[in-house]
Amino acid sequence: MEKTPRPRGRHARRIDLDTWIDKERAASAEFNEVYDNARRATELARILAKLRRRRGLSQREVAERLGTSQQAISRIEHPDYRGHTLRMLARYAETLGARLEFRVFEGPAK
Repeated sequence: MEKTPRPRGRHARRIDLDTWIDKERAASAEFNEVYDNARRATELARILAKLRRRRGLSQREVAERLGTSQQAISRIEHPDYRGHTLRMLARYAETLGARLEFRVFEGPAK
């Protein structure tokens, strides 16, 4: 019987990322908060970029409509960007024929 070679390098230790995240979230309130913030930022960036692509527009075209630069649109659509303003998000949505809605929920943040 021949042994299967042991994985080396980047394949040496694989982990189930979802399981690891679940364990970290259960163990650390700080990790949970950072994770939730990153998830929301990523979701916002994806929604904005997806909306733009559905309209068949480039970042440059949206920038021209908003009177700003392509780099500014790229930043708005980036998950790490933290400089969003309500006004800019509303203008971005309106430019693409959408509307921006905010909801306030009573109780602890999820």
